[in-house]
Amino acid sequence: MHSPDSFYRYTRPFGTFCGGFLEPEVADLARASHRLPVLIDMHNQRAIARNVLNAYLGAKTGPRVLAGQIRRGTGEEISAVLWSSDLRGFTERSDRLPGDGMIALLNALFDGQARPFMITAARS
Repeated sequence: MHSPDSFYRYTRPFGTFCGGFLEPEVADLARASHRLPVLIDMHNQRAIARNVLNAYLGAKTGPRVLAGQIRRGTGEEISAVLWSSDLRGFTERSDRLPGDGMIALLNALFDGQARPFMITAARS
């Protein structure tokens, strides 16, 4: 009569196989299992950093910061306009209108306000 263990036991070129891994393979897996959490944590921390930078700095600038191309205290000259305007009744309208309708209204407002600037710029 065979014991349950002897049923699965047979000889491989490098040792006895008991329905699982060889002892050296188990030792290798144990060593890897000690290092794997560190690698996974490093990967997760990088993904979190990438997501936070993309959310707060944008998809163009976030990766540049992460790659070390932009550092604290450094700057870059860009042409930009800071726009500030008030739309009377905005909150009430945004609660009442569907999202697409609100975007269309904001686009129309912007077009109306920007047109004089665009005309002036074209003349220059």
